[in-house]
Amino acid sequence: MFQSLRSQFLISATHLRDTNFYKSVVLLIEHTKDGAMGVIINRPMNLTVSAALEKHFEIPETDQRIYSGGPVEPAALLVIHNDDQLSDAVTNVLPGVNVGTQESIFDRISTSLNSPTDPFCFRLFAGYSGWTQGQLEGEIERGDWYLVPGDHSFVFRDDPYEVWEDLLRLVHQQTGVVTDPKQKHEWN
Repeated sequence: MFQSLRSQFLISATHLRDTNFYKSVVLLIEHTKDGAMGVIINRPMNLTVSAALEKHFEIPETDQRIYSGGPVEPAALLVIHNDDQLSDAVTNVLPGVNVGTQESIFDRISTSLNSPTDPFCFRLFAGYSGWTQGQLEGEIERGDWYLVPGDHSFVFRDDPYEVWEDLLRLVHQQTGVVTDPKQKHEWN
């Protein structure tokens, strides 16, 4: 019987060497019997939000980076944010984490960047990760991914480079699964 994995984190196993997903953490935004989609939350690009949006929106200069959401449709932009009050077809993925692409979100990004005390958090993703029917389930069964319930604190973490190791450590602590025998001593 099908069970949706929506709102879960996929943590790539240490043996997964696919360059698209090496040491990645994917937040599953959708998962149905027909397939799945998500975004890689720990892969910032060398492109700032202001540089990417300057031709379309009035965005102040910022050093905040665009994230590579995955290999599918890399020119498409998707926003993950924490504002539950935004209307216009906002989809709640988990508490404090919403997804959208509508113009009002980009206006909200501009407003928040102009106000350093604004509690609005966001990540802008170029592209997404996608799986066809049964593909993700097969990869999980093969041991390519570990599953952990999603948590907004990892999505909006200041240092995205720590996320994979911290979640892999959490998998080990919660399940006792040895995720990498060479690193076992570091977690005891």
